[in-house]
Amino acid sequence: MAMRKYVEVNISAKSKTTIKYVMKMLASVAEAVIFMFLGVSAVSSAHVWNTEFVLLTVFFCLMYRVIGTAILAFFFDLYVCQRVEPKTVANWVSAPVHPLIIPICTIF
Repeated sequence: MAMRKYVEVNISAKSKTTIKYVMKMLASVAEAVIFMFLGVSAVSSAHVWNTEFVLLTVFFCLMYRVIGTAILAFFFDLYVCQRVEPKTVANWVSAPVHPLIIPICTIF
């Protein structure tokens, strides 16, 4: 990833495509191996249920998700140059669009 801008200019389009799909395959294999080990460890040892740990984990995951989203939204809003009406955005996506104005960021 760090060398991408240097490597892309020195390889052919066919090689770019090959590298792209090999990286996707490696990511899928790595994910499968991780979940395989997770599944094996989940069924191979005795577990003790800890309600406090589970509730605190869920709480902190949700809290950090909200904080992270708020911080990223703040920085996103700093660079908003134009606002697009929901009718226009509905042409881009097939999901229902919220009636509020949706900001579109263009960073220069």
